[in-house]
Amino acid sequence: YMPSYGAISPMPQQTAFFLRGDSLLVAASLGLVDHMLVAGVALSTSEREPPMTALVTDASGPFRVERLVPRERYLVSVEAVAPGGGAHRARFGHGLPDPGEGGLQMSDVMLFRWADGLEHDYEAVFPHMLGTDRVRRGEPLGVYWETYGLEEGRAVEVRVQLGRTDRGLFRRLGEALRLVGTERPVSVRWTVPDEDVQVGRHMRLDFGSQSPGRYELLLEVEDGEGGRASASRTIEIVDA
Repeated sequence: YMPSYGAISPMPQQTAFFLRGDSLLVAASLGLVDHMLVAGVALSTSEREPPMTALVTDASGPFRVERLVPRERYLVSVEAVAPGGGAHRARFGHGLPDPGEGGLQMSDVMLFRWADGLEHDYEAVFPHMLGTDRVRRGEPLGVYWETYGLEEGRAVEVRVQLGRTDRGLFRRLGEALRLVGTERPVSVRWTVPDEDVQVGRHMRLDFGSQSPGRYELLLEVEDGEGGRASASRTIEIVDA
């Protein structure tokens, strides 16, 4: 693939899928730094089917877009073209996370710029959606997710776990020889009372005590009656 508009660079972005009846709501945020001639998201189920697109022209970052699509798994291409030539792209397969157990299912985890007073719903959070998976240690991070299949009047337990994923060879060797300590995942649990249970929820996270690096942010929910679901997102913690 040799585009006529020049070299292609990696695209900083975040894409999240949410269940809406028999359809999926696709939310994407592009971490554009410079002015772009056109930017958008294309979703395709196969080479034979025309892609579904959502795009804008004359965009300057961050750029956010959403579209309702059939409930399928997609090849997602997030792209932007600069006026002076060159482009940015991220391309990957994606769809709603697999169903959990006992009728529960979760959406993707959405990262957003924290703001006090936001309601626990998608419409309130989407305008703050981050266009990257990079998180600054000195800034609070908002995390939003949705849980489907919850029964009214049943409390749920939420667990959040943060575990490092970029432990190199020498770090693992040092841990095996007990020359350095093992970095264990950080885990927090709490119970949401039945009167507060709803589809969408968000929480604030602070990473001041974590060292820079790549981590897996894992969220799990259980309803105490055999229902269980989880979703995760990889983040990179950087110095402010």
